[in-house]
Amino acid sequence: MFIISRRFGREWVRNYLARKMKPEQHERIFGVSDEKLMMSLVILRLIPLVPYNMINYAYGLTNISLTKYMIASVLGIVPGNNRIFKLWSNSYKHI
Repeated sequence: MFIISRRFGREWVRNYLARKMKPEQHERIFGVSDEKLMMSLVILRLIPLVPYNMINYAYGLTNISLTKYMIASVLGIVPGNNRIFKLWSNSYKHI
């Protein structure tokens, strides 16, 4: 989903918003550093209520590189998966 929105949607959305927004607003949205984008992605991945596909599409519209996106995604997904696996393994011990 990230690559689809990066490839087919990013330029269209940028051009559309450039026409609708003031230049300083546009720069404020699209000028966010990779480090801030990575940190916010890790936090969003830790929150189980935020749909992954929505995050994937949204981050495809940003300037974050694919490598940094993948690193931040893994860092955010692994802790949640560990909690789930621990819950499952504890529930099977009682069977």
